Amino acid sequence: MRRATDRWNTSRLRNWPKKHGVATFTHTRYISNLEPQCSFEAIKELGNAAIIGARMHLCHVNSGSLRQVEQVLKMIDEAQARGVPVTVEAYPYGAGNGVVSVAIFTTPDDWREWLGSDASSFQLGADRLTEEKFADLQANEPGTFVTWHYLEEGVPKDLALLDASITHPSVLIASDAVFWWYFDNDGSVKMYEGDAWPLPDNVFSHPRSAGAFAKILRSYVRERGLLTLNEAIRR
Repeated sequence: MRRATDRWNTSRLRNWPKKHGVATFTHTRYISNLEPQCSFEAIKELGNAAIIGARMHLCHVNSGSLRQVEQVLKMIDEAQARGVPVTVEAYPYGAGNGVVSVAIFTTPDDWREWLGSDASSFQLGADRLTEEKFADLQANEPGTFVTWHYLEEGVPKDLALLDASITHPSVLIASDAVFWWYFDNDGSVKMYEGDAWPLPDNVFSHPRSAGAFAKILRSYVRERGLLTLNEAIRR
């Protein structure tokens, strides 16, 4: 999360899609609620699109922005108003996926402060992790995918940030493919490689694999009335 990166080569890469008339699909360089190298700073790289004129699609503005999403959306509004060819999307969950040993969950030592998270922010199957379980997975099963609740939807101020990204008129609604996992008999977590349908009861994944659009229609249209049906379908 906090290492030197080659911005020059990243900028040069924008010349290729500009030459061929195609877009780039960009995940942010790093994510953090605190400077330096915060989410807002990372997304400022849409300046490459402005300078070169290459079309840029920013992936997952909700998880890419964490608690800076309102500032990021204002920046995107200003860029689009000036004709910068940038688009953006979000999935309707305050949670993402990652390998438990990924660098942002291990370094620097104060990653909890930078991400606004701790071990209880992570979920495996139906259960939230304890500090002991989190440390055990990092040490003994570092390839385990966990669900990371960077926003807690049961907390009103966090839900408001997620809603800001979903209801913003320029934000497309996205889903995302995520692996399926299951608990083996010895308690370890393994990737499901079968083809049974319906899926076995003990298999789990991130709900955005299949539930993103359904959640928009249920929560944002029907239950809370934050989007009209026509607007939801448009996006």
